[in-house]
Amino acid sequence: MKPVIGKIPYLNSFPFYSGWEKLPVETVELFPSQLGNLAREGKIDGGLLSLYDFFTVEDEFAALDLGIAARGPVKSILLFTDCPLWDLSGKQIAITDQTATSFRLMRLILEGKEKQTGLRYTTDISQKTAGMLLIGNQALAEKKNKLRTYRYLYDLSEFWYHWTGLPFVFAVWAFRKTLPPAVLEKIKIQLENSLEKNLANLEKTAALGLDELGTLEERTAYLRGIIYRFGPKEKKGLELFKSALVKAKMLEEAGAVV
Repeated sequence: MKPVIGKIPYLNSFPFYSGWEKLPVETVELFPSQLGNLAREGKIDGGLLSLYDFFTVEDEFAALDLGIAARGPVKSILLFTDCPLWDLSGKQIAITDQTATSFRLMRLILEGKEKQTGLRYTTDISQKTAGMLLIGNQALAEKKNKLRTYRYLYDLSEFWYHWTGLPFVFAVWAFRKTLPPAVLEKIKIQLENSLEKNLANLEKTAALGLDELGTLEERTAYLRGIIYRFGPKEKKGLELFKSALVKAKMLEEAGAVV
């Protein structure tokens, strides 16, 4: 039986995906929260895991120094609100059910940094609430529409950078430690080859995205803002996020959003 690897169907992940048909694996498209749940259930062998989800399974999974990170605004992790962040106490915020990491980042900002209390969360994004968190393609596609409904827009990656001075890591490529070494090596080589090819021609990669995600120029600029290979600063940001989650006892939630 071939190992099963999860692929996130977001534009920011496209640079990783060239040539996967050559690999001895089965791939399945999953949103971040779905991939994390399958990892915890032992039903998947690897993938571009949401950072929060990786922390919950790192006894069984090992991460590469590859993934999705940003230094400053990322443009696809967006919190829309009716009022400033410091005036959200007691209000309800709608959360996309695709998220795992961004929901915890938002909570660290609102409950930790801004000291907001009595916040209520729902995954029903069809209703009008005091705030709404969208991620990935959904955030890119809905930004203009939501700005007609909400007064304020916060890029949570940008907020984290101003708060900590460090990049924020949203997802890491991670694989089950029992994966055969030969298979893992082939995957690592393919990921690097795909990155090298696609980062050299981001406009071509951006053209694979839907028009609803922005113009070709906007999509290309978006991809240029993503960090795909992690260095010391990304690793430091990753560890800071983990320590903040531990302090806030959020790693004990085992993936539940609300």
